[in-house]
Amino acid sequence: MFEAWLGRMGAPVALLGVVGLIAFFAFPYDLGFLTRILIMMIFVLSIDLVLGYGGIATLGQAAMYGTGAYAAGLFAVHISANPLLGLVIGAGAGAGVAFLSGLIVLRAHGLGLLMLTIAVAQILHEIANKARGLTGGADGLSGIRMAPLLGRWHFDFIGQTGYLYALAVLVLVMVFLRALCAAPLGLTARGIHENPVRMAAIGAPVYGRRVLIFTIAGGLAGVAGALSAQVTALVSLQVFSFSLSAEAVVMLILGGTGRLWGAVFGTAIFMMIHHLAATADPYNWLFVIGILLLSVVYFIPGGLMGVRQRLRLLFGGRANARGAGRGLATARALQKLWRVGCRAKFEPRSSAGSRVAVIGPNGAGKSTLAQLITGSLVPDGGRVMLDGADLAKVSQAARVKRGIAKTFQITTLFAGLSLRENLRLAVQEQRGQGARWFGRADRCPEVEEIIDAHLVRFGLLGLADQLVGHLAYGQQRLVELALTLCLQPRVLVLDEPAAGVPMAEIPVIVAALENLPKELAVLLIDHDMDLVFRLAQHIVVMVAGTILAQGTPADIAANPTVRRLYLGEAFDA
Repeated sequence: MFEAWLGRMGAPVALLGVVGLIAFFAFPYDLGFLTRILIMMIFVLSIDLVLGYGGIATLGQAAMYGTGAYAAGLFAVHISANPLLGLVIGAGAGAGVAFLSGLIVLRAHGLGLLMLTIAVAQILHEIANKARGLTGGADGLSGIRMAPLLGRWHFDFIGQTGYLYALAVLVLVMVFLRALCAAPLGLTARGIHENPVRMAAIGAPVYGRRVLIFTIAGGLAGVAGALSAQVTALVSLQVFSFSLSAEAVVMLILGGTGRLWGAVFGTAIFMMIHHLAATADPYNWLFVIGILLLSVVYFIPGGLMGVRQRLRLLFGGRANARGAGRGLATARALQKLWRVGCRAKFEPRSSAGSRVAVIGPNGAGKSTLAQLITGSLVPDGGRVMLDGADLAKVSQAARVKRGIAKTFQITTLFAGLSLRENLRLAVQEQRGQGARWFGRADRCPEVEEIIDAHLVRFGLLGLADQLVGHLAYGQQRLVELALTLCLQPRVLVLDEPAAGVPMAEIPVIVAALENLPKELAVLLIDHDMDLVFRLAQHIVVMVAGTILAQGTPADIAANPTVRRLYLGEAFDA
């Protein structure tokens, strides 16, 4: 097993170490510059984790980098000059700032999130500037003298020890990140990046996981900052600068996000071109960087690490348990107020194995009902009962854990992940493994056995390694059903499961719905009367948020009011 792990992870990282050693001997008079490149690689890797994997847009990663630098510098000056202890202090300081700021900034999205991340860095910049007696203010923190590394290697003027120290830390960070990104938490991060709405629907506490990812990335940025302080023996206010974060993001985009190696190559290329261009023309070097970045974004949107995939596409290649209970599910007097003054009330009752359908015209409140039951919308009144417990104020993630799951009216999947990875996300979340840091997500036999069973059930085994975004829409509907069943629900809410499916593929969807587990309570919301009357044992008709009628399919078909307002006089049950 160790040999297999070494082949998958150790060999590429070992190659990085070998290249670093070659550079050490090949450029003995440029070690200071090369050390800065290594430190920036670690910093950009931290941004790749938070942006490329977690999908958290940030332009303020310098907040954690600067905090780590000042923490390690102050630790060396006032407490201990041990470089390894200082590295731990820097990592802890960066992670602490990331955690505390993440609790606030990660509640925002889009442009607001970007602005808040910048604001955090600017606030820390001002604090460092004002605390002159501690940080040196605008003059910077100086007087940093490091003890010999491991008690043997002194930090020399040429920078040999500093370079090898930074290279060793980079290799360790790379090993850690490759293991993390291959672990369940790494897959969870990709899922949140792809589709946070679907992640919430499979029971993942999206906000908490984003804070965790942000914190880990902050710790890595703190490591980079601590290294910078220890190697250069100086910390200036520039460690909090906006330009540092912005340039690091440019390096990541240049190399390619969400790949780790893109951060490494992007940093090396950017900094070397920067160095050469600035030496040749100190006034216009940014022009060269701008042309390079525009070329990459326009011709290779995936960054330089995406060249291989781009060529492959151009030349015709392709990308590659809780037991079922007998509980009673009830929604009682659920209410949701809209600004127009409409009030939705609903009181259906679903027992194990029941098939209840909700029909009604557009605007009747059917999809709102599904959101109220599953927890993506908070009710203003009423109760959602499961096994005698009221879940009305319980989060969506907690409801999934209790056994309530849903499919979406418009298929909501992880388009950039394979079919197998989509199901793996659901299974690992259902098993409580979504936040695990270590252990490959694809190396758990029990999880893979569950996935294979559902792939076989829906006839999708041959498509397991295909990207979901490349599948036909009818196949994506089957994937969504399989993904939802991986959560082992007891109550399944189906919001128009055949909507948008071509007529030729609808029989496959209907057959899949008819073969759902018999013990599963199903609430079907649909406009397709043929599907409703074929599957439902009990039908509820909603109009303007209230119940117009309910009963067996025969009762509904015979109801004159329903026939006149909704089914049409010509309808034949």
